[in-house]
Amino acid sequence: MYVATQRANESLYQQSFKDTLTGLFNRRYLESQLAIHIDHAKRHKEPLCLLVLDVDHFKAFNDQHGHLAGDDCLVTVAKQLEQSLYRPADFIARYGGEEFIVVLPHTDAKDGMQIAERLRLNVSAEKIEYQGQLLSVTISIGCAVLRHSEETAQSLLIAADSALYQAKAAGRNCVKVAVD
Repeated sequence: MYVATQRANESLYQQSFKDTLTGLFNRRYLESQLAIHIDHAKRHKEPLCLLVLDVDHFKAFNDQHGHLAGDDCLVTVAKQLEQSLYRPADFIARYGGEEFIVVLPHTDAKDGMQIAERLRLNVSAEKIEYQGQLLSVTISIGCAVLRHSEETAQSLLIAADSALYQAKAAGRNCVKVAVD
C-alpha cells in the first residue's frame, strides 16, 4: 500500500509541472529550473540562452477558427518545438497563452540564434489539421544570453521578451537577439 501511495504522490508531483493542454513543462517548472540553470551557468562561467516565442496573430487565429482550433494549434506548435530540440538539457515550457520559453544551457548567442531559426522554420512548415482544413501559423522569437554575473532569471526574461517585441515590430515570423 505504501509503495502505491508513494507512486501516486510522485505521479501527482510530476503532473504539477506539466501544462495540461500541451504536455510541455509549465511556468511553475520553468521558474524552479531557470534559477538552477542560471546559477550553474554563472558558477561554471558557461553560456545560457533563453528564447521567448509567441505564436503570431494567435488571437485572430482563435477568432477566425474558434478556440478548439486554437487549442489544436498550440498542441501542434508545442509538439513541433519539442521535436526540434535535440539535446537532453534543453527544455521548453508553456509560459502562458500562446507564449513559450525555451531554455538552452551551454548555448551562446550564435548557437541560440541557429536553434531559434530552426524552431521558427519547423513551426512555419507544419500544418494544423482542423475540420478538414490545413492551417498554418508562424512564430516570432526573442533570444537573450546570460552575460553578467549580476543577471537574474527576471532580467534574462525581460531581455528575451524585449527581443521578442523587436521581432514582432520587424514584421513577425523572425528571430531577434537582445543586445546590451
